[in-house]
Amino acid sequence: MSSATGAARRRTARNKYKPDLIRCLLIAEAPPSEDGYFYFDDVGFADNLFTGTMGILFPTAFEGYVGQRSTQQKRSLLRSFQEKGFWLLDAVDSPLEHTANATRIRVISDLESRLVRLRRSGEIDYSTPLIFMKANIYRAFYERLKEVGFNAIGQRVYFPGNGRQGEFRTMFPKALELAGYRKLRHD
Repeated sequence: MSSATGAARRRTARNKYKPDLIRCLLIAEAPPSEDGYFYFDDVGFADNLFTGTMGILFPTAFEGYVGQRSTQQKRSLLRSFQEKGFWLLDAVDSPLEHTANATRIRVISDLESRLVRLRRSGEIDYSTPLIFMKANIYRAFYERLKEVGFNAIGQRVYFPGNGRQGEFRTMFPKALELAGYRKLRHD
């Protein structure tokens, strides 16, 4: 699949689950590959960001997902995510060969301009919480986005892979609480 085709497929999948009102914007690093994407409903492997996030937000509805990887269950979880006003964007829209440090991410990302466009279109405002879903993304954007007025949440979150799942399960709920989400057992 060409990178243009992959980008169009990701954009279509992401926009399918875009809430009418974005209440909380999660910002990840980059899509993991052409086939492994948070919003693809047919990912049968290493869907770490999706499984980590949904396990925290919707624990009851998430039960059994990891063992079965049901397309129907993933669609249902994505609809719940959408209905609660969550949306996920990547700082870099294309897969990266390797994890990039904060400086490199800032150079190759157009995240700030995309956030400005979302704000100008009324899809988010300066009060919309932004949660960074990986430490390098936090380091790359937290200070700058806070400086220009966005509600960047000051809680570093480690990506839920490479043995950091336990830290994610502690850090992501803290970030959600700072974003104004008290008790999340609403599934």
